[in-house]
This record gives sequence, C-alpha cells and structure tokens, in this order.
Amino acid sequence: MIVTFQSVNYGTALQNYALTTKLNSLGFEAYTLLSSFGFEGYCLHRTGVKQPLDISLSKVISIAKKIVKRILGLLGVKKYKKKPISEREKKFIAFHNKYLSKGVFIPEAQVLNHADAFKDFEYVVAGSDMIWSTFTGKIEELRYFNLDFVEPEKRVAYAPSFGLAEFTFNFLDLRKELLSKFRKLSCREQRGCDLIKELTGFDAQHVLDPTMLLSAEHYRTIAKKPAFEIPEHYALIYLSVNDLTVFRQREYANVINAACHGIETINLYFDPSFSVFYDGRAEQIGPEEFLWLIDHADIVIENSFHGTAFSILFHKNFIAMDRASSYDTMKIKDILSTLGILDRKYDNDARIPEGIIDYEAVDKKLNELRETSTNYLRECLDIK
Repeated sequence: MIVTFQSVNYGTALQNYALTTKLNSLGFEAYTLLSSFGFEGYCLHRTGVKQPLDISLSKVISIAKKIVKRILGLLGVKKYKKKPISEREKKFIAFHNKYLSKGVFIPEAQVLNHADAFKDFEYVVAGSDMIWSTFTGKIEELRYFNLDFVEPEKRVAYAPSFGLAEFTFNFLDLRKELLSKFRKLSCREQRGCDLIKELTGFDAQHVLDPTMLLSAEHYRTIAKKPAFEIPEHYALIYLSVNDLTVFRQREYANVINAACHGIETINLYFDPSFSVFYDGRAEQIGPEEFLWLIDHADIVIENSFHGTAFSILFHKNFIAMDRASSYDTMKIKDILSTLGILDRKYDNDARIPEGIIDYEAVDKKLNELRETSTNYLRECLDIK
C-alpha cells in the first residue's frame, strides 16, 4: 500500500479516524482512498476478506516518478526540493501512521477510470465534511466526489456537507443525476438534507459528524498531554482569524480577554502574521495533543465546527464564534441548534455567552442521534 497524508487540520484527521473506527466496529476493514483531490472516501470490505494489492503499471509509473523527483530534490535541484517538515506536520503524519495506515492510492488522473481497483470492495463510503460543496468547475471533480467511479449499489453517503445554505452551484442537472445513484443519502447539516430534497425530491437522513459517533471516553484513550508545561488553569483558543476583518479580530481579542478572567491562554493558531492570536506552542500540537488540551481546558473559545464538537463531547464551557464565511458559521449553528445549546454562540453583539450548560440534556439528544446515525450506517451496509 502507498499512504500519503499531508493534512494538518485537526478536524479532518480526527474525522477520518472516527469514521474508520466506527466502520471497523461494524465488521469492516476500512481503507482510506487517497488522492490529490484531498477526498477522504472509505472503501470497505468484510473483515477477513483478503485485500488485493494494486500493482498496475500506472501505479508503478507513478511511484517511479515520485522517486525520481525525490532524488532530484536531494541532489539540489531547486524545483524538486521539499520544504522541511514542521514538528506539527510530523505529529500528523505519526498520527496517521499509527491509526490510519491502511490506504488505497490511485493517481488522481485515473481515479474515474479505475473501477477495477474497487471490484473486490463491497461498498465505498463518501464522507465526510464539505465534499459536495462548490467545485473548481471541472466535471471530473464533481463526478469524483460523488463516487461516479464505482457501481451505484456500492455508493454510500455518510455525513457529507454542501457547506452552503442555498443551491448556488453549477452543473445542477449532473448533480441531481449523481445524487440519485446513491443507495441512501445523508448530510451532516439539516439544511443539506433540505437542499437534497429541493434538488432531487429524495429524502436524506440528518446524521452526526463522524467525530461525534465516538465517546469522550474513547478519545481519552488516544489523547496525549503536550510536551510543554501546562498551567493548572487555562483557556484554549482555537480561532481561524485570517478571513476576519481587522475590526473583528480586535473584537474577538476583547471577547477572549473578558471571558478568560485572567487565566493563561493556549492558542492553537499557528500563523505568526496574526500576532494577537499567534502562540508558538501550536507547532507542538498534533491531533492527540489537541484532544488532551480541549479535555483539560477551563474554557474553549473557537470558531471551528470540530472545536465545537469536541467541546461538547468533553462537556466543556465554551464559546462558539463566527467565521467570515457563512458556511462555517452555518455548520456550527446547526449542531448547536440540534443539541439545544444555540445560546453558546457569540452573535457579534458584545454579549458573552455565560452560564452552566445542561450536559445531561445535551447527552440525551446526542445519544439519540448516535443511535439513528449508526442505524443509518447499518442499513446502508446491509447489517442486520
């Protein structure tokens, strides 16, 4: 197998981990489909069924090209020199190699014409995150994200997202055709389910993001304390701010100061150009450390869907901020509304969310959604 993994996004890595873990628990071996499109599909076959290795000529040629480029880079050819891998990237690679080392690599230019590589798999699962969002305008990319390279009876959708509240997409007729070929349809946000109904007339199941299918207790078994010194009390700040106006960045800095009540902050933002939010320690935090830091924080202030999700799982006091892009805000509002805690969102009105979260009520709703989401997967995978 060839495994490539370059993502340094906590949500992506842990989403991949969570769905793989869940599918394994249902009696399958899950192999991550890897390509430069960045898509994370899951090819499934029953546990105990031998996985055939693809040693096609195209794969051999692809490997050879990579080796040649690597050698040229080592010899000093500037075009092929690789940037040094940061400590943070090394942690993500180590996480992948530890928990997600099974992979099926197919050169991206041949994915759509490589159906033979999937003939021995029972299902291919499209999920999760914004795989049905807007595209670059290439029909091939649209077909790829809708699994048009495998037979319709093998296509399963688990918790994909459109990332938008309205259909402003191109290729609507093709999208309708491709969606109609899935065995069953689901979305991570209720609005996504509504969009499918509007476009195709089909009902789609509202399901949980894969990360929320697993319990906090499970995540604690893989969490790891960072190597740097951790204060007894701290606020964890997980904000993407590069798409915010300078005014909004200052406002958010004021919210942090007001909500943290003087305790130290640990900031996961790793771009030094935003000095107010930059914390050099972020370079030492991989997915395992990310989990530990959320679990042990006094308060979490974030504008990330997965920052919200893990704050909920670990029963944290948290504040969910806006992003400049409406689809990020929509994702956060959807899960907060679904679980009855929309009051934890900061509405850019200087009112800082406070009070104790009723996690007993939240967990009741979450467990109901876990059951319906798992049942959806079982139906899609013909598990009696």
